[in-house]
Amino acid sequence: MIKTEYFGPADAEKARRTMQRLMEEDMFNGSGIRTLPSKERRYNPVGHHLGTVWPHDNALIASGFRRYGFNEAARRVCSGILDAARHFEHERLPELFAGFL
Repeated sequence: MIKTEYFGPADAEKARRTMQRLMEEDMFNGSGIRTLPSKERRYNPVGHHLGTVWPHDNALIASGFRRYGFNEAARRVCSGILDAARHFEHERLPELFAGFL
């Protein structure tokens, strides 16, 4: 049986700590939040889940930030993704892109 108390919104303090961690320089590179921090030993900015930036996941993260009132963090993530789009043909974002600038 699945315990339902594990589902639902995080409490405000956990949400704040999560936002702060994701916005640190080794996670947020200005273009989006990486899948793995750049200071992690396994980090590879072109590795599929080892440091790449996924626009769809970043949209979900920004939405969560807004839910908890972290509007500036949400704006930074969205702005980073939109700025990154300018580097792709027809400004169309790929499923993922390298996690370095």
